[in-house]
Amino acid sequence: MVNSSYKRHIELKCDTYGSKYVGKEDINNAFQQLVKLEVINHKKRGALSSHPSLNERLRNLDIAPEDERKN
Repeated sequence: MVNSSYKRHIELKCDTYGSKYVGKEDINNAFQQLVKLEVINHKKRGALSSHPSLNERLRNLDIAPEDERKN
């Protein structure tokens, strides 16, 4: 479980690093395409998941997830 948490933390750091070189709109569009292709789950992650949920990743980058923008 600790290993999965560490991997999620590293994934968020990688996203932050990448956002220095790619615009937030492009990042959001790429993630939304992955959701459409069902490559990633946009709302939930399992306790042993090695990747954060899409919403967690977007909030980490100060991008409001689509379901939060509707409110």
